[in-house]
Amino acid sequence: MKMRPLSISERQFRVGGQSVHIEFTAKSGDVTQNERPSMVRIDGELRSASQKRDIETNPNGELSMSRQFKITRAFAAAAISVAATSASAAMPGLYDGALVRVPADVTVGAAPGRSVAAHCQVGDHRSPDNWAQAAAHLILKQDATSSEVTVTMTDGRPDTLYTIWLMLAGKTADGESYGGNPLMKSGATALLPSSQLAEAVSIMKSPNSEAANGFVTDATGFGTVTVKLDFPIVGGAYPFQRFEGFDATDPAYTRDAPRAVPVAITDKSAGAPFTLRLASHCGDNLHNGLVAGPHEAWFNWLAD
Repeated sequence: MKMRPLSISERQFRVGGQSVHIEFTAKSGDVTQNERPSMVRIDGELRSASQKRDIETNPNGELSMSRQFKITRAFAAAAISVAATSASAAMPGLYDGALVRVPADVTVGAAPGRSVAAHCQVGDHRSPDNWAQAAAHLILKQDATSSEVTVTMTDGRPDTLYTIWLMLAGKTADGESYGGNPLMKSGATALLPSSQLAEAVSIMKSPNSEAANGFVTDATGFGTVTVKLDFPIVGGAYPFQRFEGFDATDPAYTRDAPRAVPVAITDKSAGAPFTLRLASHCGDNLHNGLVAGPHEAWFNWLAD
C-alpha cells in the first residue's frame, strides 16, 4: 500500500529532564508499509532498544516503524516511552497501558458541569464524533517513597491544554463520602510533587497556559508529559504536610478549615471514580493550579 511522500522532519521534546530528538526519514520518495526507518537520540546518544507498540530495532541500530500508522504521532509516542524508561530504569513498573476514555457527554465540575461534547466543539477545532480516535497511554512506575507518571495522548483536540488530576476522595460501604483535598472543596488535586504546592496555589490567583501536570497538544492532537512525584500513587497518600510555607489564612483556600495533612489516594476499593484523570480546558486553555477550574473529562485510570 503506497502512502503520500514523506520528507525528512524532526521533533524534539524534554522528558524526565532528558532531551529527546526524533528524526523521520524515508529511503525513497514513497513510504510503503514496511519502509519507515527513523531514529531517536536521547541526550545526544543514539538508543537501540526493542520497544513495544510499533517500534523495533533494525540492523543499523536505529529505531524504526514496523506497522502502518500515522508515523509522526506513533513514533513520537514510542520515543517518549523510550525516554521515560531510560530516565527511571531502576524504578519498578506498575502499569504500562491505555487509559479509559470517558464518554463525551459526561459532565464534570461545578454545576451544571462541562463535557467534551458540549464545550470542546468551539473555535477552529471541532469534531463530529468528539475525537473518537483519541487515545491516551499511561506508564506508571513507583517505589516505596516516589513514583513517576508518563501520559501520552494521540489524536486529541489540537492546540488544547490537558492536565492530570489525582483522586483523594472515596466512599464507605454505606455511601458516605470521605477524604478529598484538605485545602480546597474538591475531591482531587493536581498531579504534582509536594514541592510545587506553593506554586500551584499562586497559579490559582493568576491562571496561565503552562502546566507542570499537563501539556498542550500540537496541531495533530499529540501531547505528552512526565511527572516525577515524591510519593507512591498505588497504596500511597498525598503528602500535604510537606507544604513549605503553608498559611491556613490564605484566602485562596476554599475549605473552611484548610489543613496541610496527608490524605490517602483512593482507588477502586474506595469507591473512587478514578485514580488519575486526564482533562482538557477547552474553554480558556488556562491552568488553575491546585484546582481544575473549568474542564472536561477525557480519560480515566482507576487503580485496583
